[in-house]
Amino acid sequence: MFLLKLINYIKGYLLITVDGYFLERFINMCIRNNIFIWDIHKMSSSQMRVKISVKAFRQIRPITKRTKSRVRIYRRRGVPFILHKYRKRRGLLIGLCLFLAIMWYFTAFVSGVEINGNEIVETAVIEQHLAEFGVRNGRMLRNIDSRSVENQMMTAIPELSWVAVNIQGSKVFVEVQERAVIPPRIPVDVPANIIASRSGLIESMNIRNGQSVVSIDDSVSEGDLLVSGIADFAGGGARFVHSFGEVFARTWYEATAEFPLNFEERVNTGRERNKRSIRFMNLQINLYISRRIPYTVYERTRTIDVYRIPFLPHVEILSNTFSEQKIVPTERTLEDILILADFELRSQIERELPLDVEVLEVSMTYEFVTPELVRVTMVYTCRENIARQVLIEVE
Repeated sequence: MFLLKLINYIKGYLLITVDGYFLERFINMCIRNNIFIWDIHKMSSSQMRVKISVKAFRQIRPITKRTKSRVRIYRRRGVPFILHKYRKRRGLLIGLCLFLAIMWYFTAFVSGVEINGNEIVETAVIEQHLAEFGVRNGRMLRNIDSRSVENQMMTAIPELSWVAVNIQGSKVFVEVQERAVIPPRIPVDVPANIIASRSGLIESMNIRNGQSVVSIDDSVSEGDLLVSGIADFAGGGARFVHSFGEVFARTWYEATAEFPLNFEERVNTGRERNKRSIRFMNLQINLYISRRIPYTVYERTRTIDVYRIPFLPHVEILSNTFSEQKIVPTERTLEDILILADFELRSQIERELPLDVEVLEVSMTYEFVTPELVRVTMVYTCRENIARQVLIEVE
């Protein structure tokens, strides 16, 4: 409804007074003939005031005759009437047109590129490839095909697993996600050791080359040597070999968190306040007077609706909803805490759990740190290949 009123204001509309004894019939006939009227205000039993578009006003003549009503224009509102009012002030109109043209010029081109999410790939490398594909300062926004740029970036930078290009206003926001780092394979003719990639208890080994320095049931720490690439000759001496094979061990993944029995919970009261703004060509117009938020405790929800106009910069409607909340003292049982801890700790562990790990057992323990605070620990017992090849530096 708000957007519809805004469009009508841009197009221009009329505030009209309708006099007659068949006002309800007048409204029904307008609806039946798809003539949009809004903000209907009944002045008396035989008079009302409504808003109607200029185009629709020309279409209500047959309806006024059939309902024996008299229609008078009470007020004209909207951009066309404002422009008509100041039509003789050419300097003002020229200045306004120049201002809008300059604003359009500066907002029709990229004013900045922001990159987020990269840790390994350097920002300069991403910027260089984006510039090659047309995303750079000064580039016309309508000439940027976000989907095409995303596909080209994925091809150009193999280290990226996901790319998203979003245009907001005159800025381009690029979100990237990098692939998991896979250690490079060591050629078979290069000497190599095998070390433990994680601490654990060795359960089985399948060594195809190299000299094992650990046994089953041995406990090892991350980085310990498992298989040596320096093999002894039977008659004395040593030679360098390329060690390879699998070493399966029992490993453990652990997560701990503390949960209070008594805590303060935020609960919505049902009262809320909306503050809207219009952003057009980097110019933001607030549709509210006071910036003050009427609530002490609240939750803020922000939404942006984008409306694209052909051959013109898009219009954004920014809506901030402030929902009032009250703080309610809440008490949890131990059972509630264990259910919450099970969900949170599982999520935390499984985010770091490798895909090829076999989970053997999941255990959870708890202890009271204080009478009001519970510490919960979850342990994943797993079985995985902890063998990792490393080069032997030969001088």
